[in-house]
Amino acid sequence: MKTLPYISPYPLVSQPGIYLTSERIEELGLWKNKFLWPEEKQLVAQVLLLNEKGLVWEETEKERFRDDYFSLVKIPVQKHVPWAQKTLPILPKIHEKVIELIQKNIDTGVYEPFYSSYHHQ
Repeated sequence: MKTLPYISPYPLVSQPGIYLTSERIEELGLWKNKFLWPEEKQLVAQVLLLNEKGLVWEETEKERFRDDYFSLVKIPVQKHVPWAQKTLPILPKIHEKVIELIQKNIDTGVYEPFYSSYHHQ
């Protein structure tokens, strides 16, 4: 709890942050929200602003941890003879959608190239 940033009981967010811009606050619809009191809206904005570096703001940041927060994970393995299993066929009806999904995950860095004895064409 000692490392958490201080949150004022009377927050007043007047300046946007690096990532939490005025446009993004508008896109979130925070100020138009009719459920929250004005003070609660300010509190939400303050919490978002204090934690903006830990949130996802662009598609390329989704499903990833920032490299400066977490180092890459290396999984140790035992030497062995690889086994092969035939891959499941993709139905022609959904083939294009599957290719688009895979390409999106490659572009955003979720899928990375790998070089393994299990990798087969």
